Parts: sequence; structure tokens; C-alpha cells
Amino acid sequence: MSLFARSRDTGVKSFVLKLVNNHCPGLKALADGPRSDSRVAVVVPAIVVPLKKGTPQFDQGYTAITKEFSNTGVAIVVEHPSNIDEALLGFRLEGQMTFLRAKSRHLDPIGGGFFAIGFQLLEVVTPADYQGLDSLDF
Repeated sequence: MSLFARSRDTGVKSFVLKLVNNHCPGLKALADGPRSDSRVAVVVPAIVVPLKKGTPQFDQGYTAITKEFSNTGVAIVVEHPSNIDEALLGFRLEGQMTFLRAKSRHLDPIGGGFFAIGFQLLEVVTPADYQGLDSLDF
């Protein structure tokens, strides 16, 4: 191969570098300005159960994935815009489900028909707090 020949993977490397740079949470945070809490990109599955007037709407619940966490919040990636005001969010940790009551703070399109719902995490709840939670698992 010639010293000046273009490598086939140069285009791939260039594309991946641009894609990562344009979607890197750290770089976006610099452009958006300082945040009250730092965030960490963590992708884990979550159960989302909307609350209406304090009552879980189990028939409207779904599974989603997280995008990022802060000390008091989480962004969930969904494939449909949602008007959820409050929800119960379930996460599997160390072999068991943990649920948190959360209030939605923002809904942002992220492209490809996907949206990020930003939730403020309010409190840890138990199945005793909401009948039916003990049956949710993945």
C-alpha cells in the first residue's frame, strides 16, 4: 500500500468521531452551560408506570432505557412523546426491583422518532405504598 494511499477505514473513523463528538454528553454540557448536577451516561432498562392523581396506571406502563443519571434525576429514552406528569420508575439492582416516584421536567426530541423524558427523582417507594408494584419485574 502506498504511503499516501487513503485507508478504507479513514471514512469510518471520521464518521464515528463526528457522531460521537456531536452526541457526547460532556461536550453538550459545555455548550449548554453549567448544570446544577453533573450527569453520567448509564444505559439500563427501566419500567415506567404513569401516575394519575396518585394512582398507578399499570395498563399504560412500558419498559424503556435510560440515557443518563444525575444525583436526583434520570433521562429515559422513549419512542413516543408522553404527557406524563408523574410516574413510578422501576430499576433492577442487585437482583431485586427498586421503584422511585418521579416528576417529569422536560420532554426533548432526540431524533429518529425518539424522545428523552427528564425526570426528577422524588422518593423511593415500596409495594406497600402502591398495590400492584410487587408484580412488576423484568
